Amino acid sequence: FDLDSQLFTWESLATISSISLLIYLIVQNTKKLVDRLSICIPTDFYTIIISYIVLLLVNGARGTDMNDWKPYVLCLFNSFLVASLAGHVHHKSVNPPVFFKKPDTSSDTIIQDNTNPDSKTDKV
Repeated sequence: FDLDSQLFTWESLATISSISLLIYLIVQNTKKLVDRLSICIPTDFYTIIISYIVLLLVNGARGTDMNDWKPYVLCLFNSFLVASLAGHVHHKSVNPPVFFKKPDTSSDTIIQDNTNPDSKTDKV
């Protein structure tokens, strides 16, 4: 099993960008199932729960001593940050940034020539 050829590794999941992307993908692919099970849970809270579980798994897989209380509290704090970033990834995927706005080229634009008093309003 070659970890170097994998998209996600335990080391890469220790980075904020990789784990935020993974959480975004997990939530997007499981939220409808959770909703169908009639568990009324807000998406933000659901994302925090998933983030916490994944952070615990990543810390355990990377060799963190899970017999102490500190990794659990740290994973809880980090789960809010990861959930926030996963929400930002969702927002950017639904509403991509617009760099250039196309000019309005509709043919119903009315131009008024104020320089000549005899001119009439023309449609372009």
